[in-house]
Amino acid sequence: MKYDVSKASRLGNRKSNQDRMGVVENQHAVLLVVADGLGGHAGGDLAADTVVNCAIRLFNSAEYPIQNPGALINEIFLRAQRDVLNLASACDPPIQARSTCVVCIIQDGFACWGHLGDSRLYIVRNQAVLTRTVDHSRVESLFQQGLITEKEKANHPDKNLITRCIGSENHRPQPAISPVFSLERNDVLLLCSDGFWSPLSDQDIINGVQKQNLNDAIEDLASDAEETSYPHSDNISVIGFRWLDTAQKAGTKNAAIANTLCDTDELDKELNEMMKKLQQIVNK
Repeated sequence: MKYDVSKASRLGNRKSNQDRMGVVENQHAVLLVVADGLGGHAGGDLAADTVVNCAIRLFNSAEYPIQNPGALINEIFLRAQRDVLNLASACDPPIQARSTCVVCIIQDGFACWGHLGDSRLYIVRNQAVLTRTVDHSRVESLFQQGLITEKEKANHPDKNLITRCIGSENHRPQPAISPVFSLERNDVLLLCSDGFWSPLSDQDIINGVQKQNLNDAIEDLASDAEETSYPHSDNISVIGFRWLDTAQKAGTKNAAIANTLCDTDELDKELNEMMKKLQQIVNK
């Protein structure tokens, strides 16, 4: 695999940085993860640490090639939820430790990702944002329902209200997990916390990643985000990944397998339908 990877972090106008990032590379695959501890809860930094460590641990223990990266990403979220809840309950007194997260695995020229909350993944191709994750947030839900405009999202009173995260005691994580995505040469993936994307427009991001040197591009974009949002800058974290390989992809079969896991909501529906059918058979 041929690629560049870089990352940047800024404290912003905050007393501590509750963002965490992880990049793991081996000869088979690459793991990228960004976690943003929720600042309104004690232990946000502990939650983000736990999420990243869990992702790295499961990635390092996986069998290669990874037959179903979507399933591995889903397992990362479920294990991280358990680890964060155990950590929070072991504290004296117990705390509420919560975090958003975005995880991406790149293998054989294909990418697969999942997220919870408003940590995002962008893919920039040919000077356009080809795709990005949809936030699990109150304002995004209102926008999707057509109740507010794109412009109204930025200043909405509920703009910081997250609807999905890791660490909630009352809700099992429901990550949105992508189908596998075929990468093309010079595609740029960005994984970032909301402190990075919130002050920047899509065009800012597109322009920023055009630089030949990826490290310069990522550092400059992080600085732009901090300066634009001053004096109310949040923690800023971003990982940039540029795909450079032009070789024939060998993972087509694996991609077809991984595409069977796109979203845990769909899996839940299928499981419920199967249980209904089994119950009907038993009752006959």
